[in-house]
Amino acid sequence: MARRRRRGEDPIAGIGGLLILAAFWVWSKVGNTTFYVIIGSVFILTLGIIILLIRRRKQKLLDSGINVIDSMTGQMFEELILEHFRKLGYKGHMTPATADYGADLVLEKDEERLVAQIKRWKQKVGIEAVQQTVASINHYNANKGMVITNSYFTSNAEKLARSNNIELWNRDSLIDFLSKARGKEMAEEVATKQISSNDCPNCGNQLVLRNGKRGSFWGCSSFPKCRFTRDF
Repeated sequence: MARRRRRGEDPIAGIGGLLILAAFWVWSKVGNTTFYVIIGSVFILTLGIIILLIRRRKQKLLDSGINVIDSMTGQMFEELILEHFRKLGYKGHMTPATADYGADLVLEKDEERLVAQIKRWKQKVGIEAVQQTVASINHYNANKGMVITNSYFTSNAEKLARSNNIELWNRDSLIDFLSKARGKEMAEEVATKQISSNDCPNCGNQLVLRNGKRGSFWGCSSFPKCRFTRDF
C-alpha cells in the first residue's frame, strides 16, 4: 500500500535547505575566499538537483494520470481504483450508488476483505468519510477500511483514521501509487469507455446534448432528478 504523506512535504526544499546549512558550516571553518568558492559550487549543485527533481516530479504527475482523474466523475474514479486493485490480485465490486452503507468498493484477496471509500473531490475530505468507512467494516464483515482521494484530508479526519486503523491515501499517496502502475493509460481507458457509452454514469439513463450559458454540454435525460453533466 502507498505510504501516507502529509500535504506540504517537499523533498526539493528539504535538500536545498540542507545544502545551504552545509555551506554555512563550511564558512565557519574556513576563510572567506575559500568560502565563496565553496558557496558557488554548492549553489550550482543545488540548482542542478532542484532542476532534476522538478523534471522527475512533472514526469511522475504525467505517468500517474492525475490530470485525467481530476476531470472524472466520482463513478469513473471508483471504477479506476477497482481496476487497479484487480491488477494487485483483488476480487471485488462497486457497491450500489445509493444505500452503499458507507463503502464504495468491497475487495477481497486471500483471507482479507477490504472496504474503501473513494472520493473524487476538489476540497479536503472531512471526518464523515472516515466515520462511514468505520461503520461499513462491520456491515460488510471486512478486516480493513480505506479512504482514497485525489485531494487531501482534514486534520480531524486524519486523527480519527489513526484511532480506528483506517488507511488514508491522499493526493500524494495516490500519485505515488499510480505513477508505478500504468496510471495514465488506465485512467484514459476508463474515461474513454465512459464517454463513448453515452450513458449517465450516475443513474444509467441516456445523456442528451443541451445548450447553456457556457455553450453545449451533455446532460442526463432524467433531469432534474439526476443533475449529472459532462463537457461537450
